[in-house]
Amino acid sequence: MEKTKLKEQVDIIRQSFGYIDQFKGKTFVIKISSSLISQPLFPLLIKDIVLLHQMGIRIVLVPGAKRRIDEVLATYNVVCSEIDGVRISSPESIPFIKMAAFDVSNKVMTLLAENDTTAVIGNWVRARGIGVRQGVDFQSSGLVEKLKTDIVANVLSDGLVPIFPNIGWNAKGKPYNISSNELALTISREL
Repeated sequence: MEKTKLKEQVDIIRQSFGYIDQFKGKTFVIKISSSLISQPLFPLLIKDIVLLHQMGIRIVLVPGAKRRIDEVLATYNVVCSEIDGVRISSPESIPFIKMAAFDVSNKVMTLLAENDTTAVIGNWVRARGIGVRQGVDFQSSGLVEKLKTDIVANVLSDGLVPIFPNIGWNAKGKPYNISSNELALTISREL
């Protein structure tokens, strides 16, 4: 190897150590776009996330499921419209949306397990319906109302990676389809 290339690599490694010290013990909330999950190099992204976890960074994952939801709904001929980027989730579509959201979360968990990292998928999100906006009933599309941050903090303290599917439940157990972007933002704020 050329001396110049070797020196560059050593410099990069030295810089990395500074970042490791700076972020060790910190929490990173990583929202994974649904478009990345089906890519052939996605397992390499998970390996990088595992490396961050192994360096002592507390990782929280929020996998986007839009593409998978679209696929599952199309497979079962369930039609949902969108307004301003928000899917209007009918009560009939929710079982299929849940299936897709947990399928994506399970794929992420499987890749973490392949890299000797333990993860857990949880129902840590209290949600409520969006309701009616400008005359449009958003039905079972929801908003994050509250996170069970104490439980998530315990999961992180135990060295596990929490995975948040884009589903939240109200106090009576009714599921809502929530935006993974909103979810990631709320988790970042609350943790």
